[in-house]
Amino acid sequence: MVWHTLSGQGVRNLHPFHIRPAAEWNFVVGGNGAGKTAFLECLSILSTARSFRTDTIAKVISFDEEVCVVRGESSLCGTFGVQRQRKGGIVVAHNGDRDTSLKYLLEAPAFKIIEPDVIDSLDGGAEARRKALNWLMFHVEHSTRSVLRNYKRLLIQRNQLLKQSPVDLSYLAAFDKLFCRVGEQYAKVIQETFELTVQSFSELIKSIATQVNLKQFKFLDGLHFGLRPGWAQSVSFQESISRQLDSDAERGFTQSGPHRFDITVKIKTGEFATDVLSRGQLKLLSILWHLSTTIALTRKERPVVLAVDDLFAEFDQQSVSLALVACQCIHAQKFMTILPNSLEMLDRPLVMKADVFHVEHGRITAVQQNKTNI
Repeated sequence: MVWHTLSGQGVRNLHPFHIRPAAEWNFVVGGNGAGKTAFLECLSILSTARSFRTDTIAKVISFDEEVCVVRGESSLCGTFGVQRQRKGGIVVAHNGDRDTSLKYLLEAPAFKIIEPDVIDSLDGGAEARRKALNWLMFHVEHSTRSVLRNYKRLLIQRNQLLKQSPVDLSYLAAFDKLFCRVGEQYAKVIQETFELTVQSFSELIKSIATQVNLKQFKFLDGLHFGLRPGWAQSVSFQESISRQLDSDAERGFTQSGPHRFDITVKIKTGEFATDVLSRGQLKLLSILWHLSTTIALTRKERPVVLAVDDLFAEFDQQSVSLALVACQCIHAQKFMTILPNSLEMLDRPLVMKADVFHVEHGRITAVQQNKTNI
């Protein structure tokens, strides 16, 4: 179990709450605007000190409060508490110790959110397609985070040098030796993370196939995932940077590099998935891709809290069933928001072994726990 108790106050329209979620499945049921997604934001704040919906913490704090506080107890990670102040201040507590930095959150369970716009992971821009792998790279291990942090720092410095007038090209060429060396390390991390995710995706499909007839989901057979490194593949990163030096100086930013990597997906016929699949098929494929990164992380023995917001939008019964089976393959504590009339679309045995929480006008109430009937 990840969180065996959760409490919070001062988050959007939610009333103060204290609940004991199940180790595996938790359904958060309520109408539109009841506070279901706000509850998922509490999970995000507890693991990351921020909301997945906005970068402005003041929007998350209740209008009549100056702070919001979320706490959780875990047999795996200990006790955590996060306080966010309306003006941006942060206090993180872990097992009684307090700090205004985020260092303690490196020990917190990883938080994974699958939102209704998850389809952008394949059908959106390159930045959206990078999101799943970026999440996994950040959480895998400290050495990986160090490479990401060093590359980002050097990229910022290089762009600052490119904005100078005039640009010192000789100094920039010398700087690029370090930039390219770290960039190649970052590209290697991306490649390894990509391969790990593709492997996890393949294993996830095999697991699903033992429980679901995939005849209606033929597009999942023979998929090919590709990785574009962020520069012309015919040359090395160092050569690409050298060739574009004058152009970068003219434009004032670094046009190529591993920070521009991209993901491609082709179906069995060789066509791009985004060109031929329906919106519902792309959404399902996007969910499976995100779940694959979650599987990859759990294999590193990192505890994960998986949150799924409004799974049922744009899905028929068959797609819902497949997505639920896929989620069951994830070794994580799961929280899923659903509308009251969507409960009937769930597999009854699954509902019976889950905890169900009802949200209405910001009040969270345990409706079913310890396998009691709804």
